[in-house]
Amino acid sequence: MKRRDLYQRIETAVDKAIPDVFSKIDLQSIPLPERPESIRTKPSWQQALRYSVSFLVLVGVLFLGFQLAFMFPQTQTHPLETETDILGFQALSAIALVDSDALEELSYQPLLFAFDSTTDFTEAELDTINDYLNMLEMALGNQESAFELIDSDRTEYPVCLRIRRTDLLKQTHEIKVYYQQETTDAEIIYQGVVTEMEAEYAFSASSQDLTTHQPSFFRLQIDPLNTVTITDNSDETGQKFIFQTLRSGSESATVEIALTATKNQLRASMKLNILNKQIALKVEKNQENNGFNVEYETEKNSEMHKGNMDIQVTYDEVANRYQYHYTIRNRQGNTQPDYHGNRKKGRQTTTTESIPTTTESDSSSVTSPPSTREPSSPGPGTSQTSQTEHSGHASGSGFGFVIQPRARCAFPLSDQ
Repeated sequence: MKRRDLYQRIETAVDKAIPDVFSKIDLQSIPLPERPESIRTKPSWQQALRYSVSFLVLVGVLFLGFQLAFMFPQTQTHPLETETDILGFQALSAIALVDSDALEELSYQPLLFAFDSTTDFTEAELDTINDYLNMLEMALGNQESAFELIDSDRTEYPVCLRIRRTDLLKQTHEIKVYYQQETTDAEIIYQGVVTEMEAEYAFSASSQDLTTHQPSFFRLQIDPLNTVTITDNSDETGQKFIFQTLRSGSESATVEIALTATKNQLRASMKLNILNKQIALKVEKNQENNGFNVEYETEKNSEMHKGNMDIQVTYDEVANRYQYHYTIRNRQGNTQPDYHGNRKKGRQTTTTESIPTTTESDSSSVTSPPSTREPSSPGPGTSQTSQTEHSGHASGSGFGFVIQPRARCAFPLSDQ
């Protein structure tokens, strides 16, 4: 406020209150404090530098946050969210296990120069793992648009669920699940059939959760002695399923599979017990979607082994069919390069493997697979597996196996 305005206010107030005294007051003699003038400083280069650095730090933090979110995306512990997803996964898994348990037995062939005296798995254990590998080839991978409800073309079943999956040879498979459902006070009951090409299998399922309608029990049956039973054992920690197969009246090992997904890519963690041997595997399709990356742990009598499997689909022209090629490497004690430790008590093994180096002269042998899953004759450019192909295994502890996938068959299971 200016001094003149202040004087004017004082004069007006005093004139009203004490008009006789006002004329005797010398307003000029009243001291008033001086208001300091504000000093504006020009921005210095130090201030500009501070502001620039702060802005760059903020941008860097935001960029790093986005990068970390992209590199380490959140893992879904319950990737199958709906009734359709769960029922579709159970039906897909069951029919794949039926196919893998068909009439033909596995062809298990240790490769030449494989170190079969130091294996972490027996043939029977790999047989069981291979059954579920056939199933996971169809189940794992991208889940986008995998399960879709469509109009049913069968009057006896009002609901039709279509499943489309792509295998490691880039072949698309279509499975249809026809069913009807009945709701009671205690549960929801599903009855129907699962079809793939000419094959058709009856199934039944039930759910005690009337809110989500998620099937907690699923059974696909060829006959009373040949069934695949899947129990939904999910809880707040994750989505888990218990698999039990009955083949000609004989029960196989019970397998627990927990599902997770990252960026819509489904992965599986398997646990099974075979003759008091605990086996745990983490299975996912590789980045090229033409094979599996598997990490494993085994434990028996307090003895543990860890390692990994690289599993590819190759063509064997001798057997005239595709097969899984297992390369298994044990990581037990592998603490330095070129380690050649002595074999110790308890099947302790060395842990490095000499893998043949691919050169330009032989790189043409690894090409895209033929256009059919089980061709009558190998097509041009087909990757082939033979005994001489692996003769370069000369040192180390790794060991390789060739295990042929089961023949896809619509006939009932039987003993061999």
